[in-house]
Amino acid sequence: MNDAERLTLKQLVELLKSLENMVKEVENMIMSKIPKPVIELSKIPGIGLITAAIIYAEFGDISRFPNSKAARAYAGLAPRTKQSGNSEFHSGMIRGNKHLRKCFYLAARSARGLEPFNEFYGRLIARGKSVIQATCALAGKLACIAYHVLKDGVYKGIVKKRLRIPKGGEVDVKDFNVGDALDSLSP
Repeated sequence: MNDAERLTLKQLVELLKSLENMVKEVENMIMSKIPKPVIELSKIPGIGLITAAIIYAEFGDISRFPNSKAARAYAGLAPRTKQSGNSEFHSGMIRGNKHLRKCFYLAARSARGLEPFNEFYGRLIARGKSVIQATCALAGKLACIAYHVLKDGVYKGIVKKRLRIPKGGEVDVKDFNVGDALDSLSP
C-alpha cells in the first residue's frame, strides 16, 4: 500500500468515526424528545418504540378509564358475552379502537415466545385454545399491562408468582412470603 492509499484509508476511517458520532448524537436527540410513557411502554416484552408511540397516542388521557378492563374493552380486546336464559356464551371480541387492537395483537404475536408470556400462552394452547384465541388473550393481557404502565408512569415488570389460597382457605405458614402476598395485591 503506497502513501496515497494509506492517507485515503486513514481519512475514510476518521470520516466513519465522525459519522458514527453524529448518528449517536441524532439518536440521543430523538430519544430526548420521546415522552417518558412511550419509553416505559417499550419496556414491555413484544412492544417496540413505534408500537409504544401508537399505543400512547391512541389511548390518549388514560385517566378516562376507571380500570384496566375498561382500557382493554376500548382497545377491542374484551371478549363478547352473550346470555340467553341460563346459558352464557363467550365469542369473538367486542368492537373497539382498531389501531390499538392491531398493535396489541401484533405485540402479542411477538411476545408469545418471550419469557414472561410464553407460560401463559402455552397454558392456553394446552387447554385447547386455538393459536388466534391464545394470541388474542395475550393481547388483552398486554393491554391491561399497558394501562397500568400509563397510569403509574413506570413499567414494574411482570409478576409471575401469585399467592394462591387453597379452597379450604388455609395457608401453610412456612409457604407464606410477605413479598409474594404484596405482589399478589398489586394489579
